[in-house]
Amino acid sequence: MLLASSDDKPPPSGLISRARRIKGRNVTAIVTASDCATKAAVITVKYPETGPEPIPNKENYEGVVQAHPDAELLFEEDTALWVKADLAVIFLTKEVKGIAPVRLTGAEVQEGDRIMLVGYGMSEVTNLERRFGETWVSQVRKLVSGGVEFVARAQYLEDGGLASQLILGDSGGGCFRLDAPTVLVGVNASTSRNIWDQVSSIFTSVSAYSGWLQQQIEDPRAGRAPR
Repeated sequence: MLLASSDDKPPPSGLISRARRIKGRNVTAIVTASDCATKAAVITVKYPETGPEPIPNKENYEGVVQAHPDAELLFEEDTALWVKADLAVIFLTKEVKGIAPVRLTGAEVQEGDRIMLVGYGMSEVTNLERRFGETWVSQVRKLVSGGVEFVARAQYLEDGGLASQLILGDSGGGCFRLDAPTVLVGVNASTSRNIWDQVSSIFTSVSAYSGWLQQQIEDPRAGRAPR
């Protein structure tokens, strides 16, 4: 555990120095790109469009993980205190069957944009389930770390229904603009809860890292994907 203090002398590591300068907070965990897994198992789940009890078709894939080289996260228990480049890509060893790829957004989301978050999390009865839900962007934040994140703070939709929020297992899922459901605008990151027990969902902006993501897409085409 690193105790935050403005009186500490800056150590050689810039990351540790930042951790010690977060006044009044205890940094209990530090994650960088080198801490990320190097390989991943991926399961695609495709549901039939018709049928009384649709049985999903599952396919298994393997891939190499490439975290953003600037990825840095500082945590106090489950609370993220510092976030930078919180995303990665997976280079699969074979092409995905039967699922069309989505496009990366060409522009940043705006406050008030309607969004659809997609995840695969734990339900109230602790069963894994596919999830998707609608909400809207409350705030777009430029971080001091250089990244961008956007927040969905709404608790209710205009019709009185509950706005969707991220839950356990949704991290890493996709966030899409409601009027462009095949365009990826964000990556599910985390949640926060205020003193009134209201939840906010936080997403890493895809637009902010579009240059790096596009390069990762081009590398396999040029034979430069990691093996």
